[in-house]
Amino acid sequence: QTFVLRGLKTNKALGSLQRRIRFDSVYVNPTPVPATTYAVQSLLQRRLQIRSQRVRLRTSSLGFSEVFVDTMAAVEFAERGRVEWPMRYLPQDMGADTAEFVVSYVNSDIVADTTLTTTITGIGIRQSLELGQVRVTDGTGDVSVIADTISVSNVLAASEKATITVPLVNAGNIDIHVDSVRIIAESGTVAFVLRESITNVGVGRTETLKIEFAPDRKAIFQARIEVFTDLARRAVRGVPPMAAKHVFSMRGSSRSHFEVQPESVDYGVVLISRGCDVVETEQFAITNRGPVDVRIDSIHFNQPDVGLTFTPSTFLLPAGSTRTVQAAFVPQGRGRITGDVLLYTSGRERVRPLALTADVQNASSLLLQLTESVSARPGSIVEMPVRVVSGSPVGAQTGTLSLEYDPSVTELVGIRRELTACQNAVVTDVPSIGGRRIVIQDQQGLLDRDTLLILQLRLFLGDSVASVITFNEDSSRLGTNACDDLLSLFVSPGSVRIDSVCGLSYKTAVSGLKTFRAGILPNPAGDAATVAVMAKPGSIVTVDILDALGRPCAEPRQLVCSEPLSTILIDVSALPPAAYAVVVRMAGAFQTIPLVVRR
Repeated sequence: QTFVLRGLKTNKALGSLQRRIRFDSVYVNPTPVPATTYAVQSLLQRRLQIRSQRVRLRTSSLGFSEVFVDTMAAVEFAERGRVEWPMRYLPQDMGADTAEFVVSYVNSDIVADTTLTTTITGIGIRQSLELGQVRVTDGTGDVSVIADTISVSNVLAASEKATITVPLVNAGNIDIHVDSVRIIAESGTVAFVLRESITNVGVGRTETLKIEFAPDRKAIFQARIEVFTDLARRAVRGVPPMAAKHVFSMRGSSRSHFEVQPESVDYGVVLISRGCDVVETEQFAITNRGPVDVRIDSIHFNQPDVGLTFTPSTFLLPAGSTRTVQAAFVPQGRGRITGDVLLYTSGRERVRPLALTADVQNASSLLLQLTESVSARPGSIVEMPVRVVSGSPVGAQTGTLSLEYDPSVTELVGIRRELTACQNAVVTDVPSIGGRRIVIQDQQGLLDRDTLLILQLRLFLGDSVASVITFNEDSSRLGTNACDDLLSLFVSPGSVRIDSVCGLSYKTAVSGLKTFRAGILPNPAGDAATVAVMAKPGSIVTVDILDALGRPCAEPRQLVCSEPLSTILIDVSALPPAAYAVVVRMAGAFQTIPLVVRR
């Protein structure tokens, strides 16, 4: 039996048998982190105080330090005592790392600092496979690579195939021994097939996979390439569980013999009502892009009893020709319909799917509310939103709204559609008796918004101070192309009002070629009222208040008009409640406006 005897001969007070700490072959960001201890022995028969403990890195590090030593706040050796420092190695990237751990103490024999140094080394290991320049080497098709995803396209379904060479580059610092390579289909049929595999890939070397893409129909095919290595069985510490598995994604899209435009049929929102027979119609065009004539045997929807019919459903489609198919939809009940229109053919591509969607909803009553009251000065343009209080306009395609108002007070000058249900609609307005008729057209259906549209109204002095704004419920319609009166409309009216400076009532006086208008507000009045005069700037106006017998009741007031619309405040607080006349005179012309004082 053999024994190994180690002796320590030194002229220092501290010594260690561990002149070098090695962390060889540690995986980057290891799990778990490799650790060891550094043991130091005191050779003195007395206690010894440590002055300092330092870690000095000899190689650069990205980010955090990769060599860790758990230093202690105060270290003192007992007589011939022993102290151990825990050490860990956590490589952040591949490559060699070096550090020194220096323990400093006072050697009483020479009365000076003495150091004990050990070297710590480690090698960070990473196994990495990266995609090289992927190409189509046999057959037709286009290929592109984004990150770890390979995309293949433009391969004719059921007729063509493409052979794809996939170079795998060893970008790590350890040789790769491949256990197996497999392709797992994620969606569609098994369109990707592994034709040539790989075994070993040296550091910095490239080996190539060959994969065949043979789609049997027009669809999107997805698969993943899984490469398994023997990393977990090798002498590498801290290998994470999934480090030995490399995964790449593959996505393939095929080109159909049949080009269908549009690529899907979407009826959008379809509104149904007991009072209307709804028939929605869409169409799609089928073009034969293949080299031979093909017969369309039948066209069916993959769900029964939904009310879909296709015309024509059987026909011959010569190579290069196009045929349009009408798809009529008679809803059988409410709910969302999602499925595929299936074109059954006599060609190699036996079935060609076409996505179809529809959202069938019951038509509901629609309660519209106009702003209760909007006031502004004459000449101003105000906006009045038409709110949807209950129900929803979504899906409506046509509408005729009969807008009614007092044309002597206001007029419709515009309609704003931004952020409303009519945002994508064509909205026009035409004159009608007592207002305007607003016409709405949107073949895609109105949006689900809480505002139908926004009216823009101009105000001016008229026969009264206010006007009711409303839609005539009897002559207003909102519905679809098949049923223009599908939604029941109810309207809560609004109003516009001339601002207080414009008067409750007014009159017009003419003096020669000069015309002026005057009004008064509030009327009835309490303690004061405002007289508004529309006249040429510079005109001088006199205001008198007379009682029922024509006698002056207050001191006359004079106003010099500085703007086209000028105002003057009259004090009626001293007048008893009664009916009075306010006389406004300018350049020989005058107006008499009734005024009621009430308290």
